Amino acid sequence: MHLPNREDFGMNGNAFLLDTNTVIALLRGESGIRKSIAPATWLGIAVITVIEFNSFRALIDEDRHLFQTFCSQAR
Repeated sequence: MHLPNREDFGMNGNAFLLDTNTVIALLRGESGIRKSIAPATWLGIAVITVIEFNSFRALIDEDRHLFQTFCSQAR
């Protein structure tokens, strides 16, 4: 796990902590979000996002796997 250092959070806009709605939209392929986070040097996911996503009862295995893959690539 890579923890950001002070430089990651400067006014350069290169660090993003994604909330649940943003992760869902990103996994759906919304191009506006992809463009917004493209220059990111650090992507994080809040713990509450992981809990909310995994506690959704109607979540299918394919989506759960996609989310787990995404989480493993976030820093």
